[in-house]
Amino acid sequence: MDGQPDPDIQIAGYRIEARVGRGGMGEVYRAVQLNLGRRVALKVLAPELAADDRFRRRFLRESRVAAGIDHPSIIPIYEAGEDGGRLYIAMRYVDGPDLATVLRREGRLDPSRALAIAAQVASALDAAHERGLVHRDVKPANILLAHGPEGTPGHCYLCDFGLIKQVDSEQVASALTITDQFVGTIPYVAPEQIEGRPLDGRTDVYSLGCVLFQCLTGSVPFEGSNDVEVVFAHLGKPPPSLTDRSPGLPPSVDGVIARAMAKSKEDRWPTCTALVAALAPELEPKPRSGPARPAPAAATQVLHRIDEQATAPAGAVPGAVHSPPPADRVPARGRRGWWWLTLAVAMVLAVGAYLATVKVVGGTGDPQVEAAPTTLRQSPPEPATCRWNRPEVGTQARSAPLDAIRSHMGWTDRFVIEEMRSWTGPDGNWRWYVKAHQEHDPSRRGRWLVRQQDDGQRLVLATAPFATRGYAAHDWRPTPGQRLDPSGLASCLAGT
Repeated sequence: MDGQPDPDIQIAGYRIEARVGRGGMGEVYRAVQLNLGRRVALKVLAPELAADDRFRRRFLRESRVAAGIDHPSIIPIYEAGEDGGRLYIAMRYVDGPDLATVLRREGRLDPSRALAIAAQVASALDAAHERGLVHRDVKPANILLAHGPEGTPGHCYLCDFGLIKQVDSEQVASALTITDQFVGTIPYVAPEQIEGRPLDGRTDVYSLGCVLFQCLTGSVPFEGSNDVEVVFAHLGKPPPSLTDRSPGLPPSVDGVIARAMAKSKEDRWPTCTALVAALAPELEPKPRSGPARPAPAAATQVLHRIDEQATAPAGAVPGAVHSPPPADRVPARGRRGWWWLTLAVAMVLAVGAYLATVKVVGGTGDPQVEAAPTTLRQSPPEPATCRWNRPEVGTQARSAPLDAIRSHMGWTDRFVIEEMRSWTGPDGNWRWYVKAHQEHDPSRRGRWLVRQQDDGQRLVLATAPFATRGYAAHDWRPTPGQRLDPSGLASCLAGT
């Protein structure tokens, strides 16, 4: 989010750069840990929580326990402490959106993508449950999706383990905390949380079932005109049908999610990974005919990769959650039948080489080549190169293009920045690439190229739909009165 940090928030040892999120328990900032020079996500809890001595002791104790869980899909906690009467947690900063943002932007997810995300989250939750910890607030906003390499899914991180409950340490008698603030998020909360009954890992199974319901249908299970209606639905209504809201899903998924969302803990799946493993075969595409060997379930592949990551050496980079099938699974007949494809490719390359030679030397056998402009016979120039950077929050380099976009679009609301790059063009003036949406109306969104004129004015050069990749010249539409020079555009935006 493109917002200024609160000048009253200061935590010793950290330089706060910007506020990136807020909730009922506190606010999250992007900050720099000064002694190590690394960027972190700094969650600062509300002052009234730190004022309660019991809550403060429990928070610090449970944060230390959570920090000791070594799992590739649990956000690493670097430090938890208190400064100036404020409780805070410093954790890894993830460059990517949370699942709530993705669902708000895209609606329901492809089943294979939903399974890949859920499998990583389920493995993380079960690892916490083995340590006697219950998350209590499993929801899309607490699932962070790191940007993966081009064409690969990003890695998932489950966060907000600083507000977990250690099951064996205390038993609570109500669903309210000591500060009378509900722990959990109403669209995903389990009945026992509402009623104040003891919690265990199956409480998180219920919430994960709600998250999967939303991923597969695009809506939360229970909706109402107010929170009271939703709470009573969790307590008394049976889980709704996924196939009623998304008819393309197989009917068998209803039973899997219904068991995850059973009112009684004893009737649910025993673990989160058991839920995902049961759902995966129901969402796998069924073979149409023939004795082809069935592929392993998607969740089984994902969980296998997570097991490998959990036992990988310290510092190993999490891999992609899907891997290509081994070469020995390619049917032998298919390999023997590729000779004709190799021959066809060789013929195409030979013809292409001939035509290229004719075009370069200006051969006389083709009148079209002879009539072509002389520039076609020259070697293409090297693509323009440029060095882009990310403008810092609060600087003119960041606010100037946003002001130009607001003026061009006629908008007044604050922007939520998904991506911004800046670089200098051949004329020495700055260019900006911006991908953003309006804070209070996410349907107002897009991509923009902004150019600084010789007189210092900033003008929108071209626009592109939000859903396009935006890395190629053909993605862009010049604005009226502007000319889009695509030279160097791809090289400047490549890799963004």
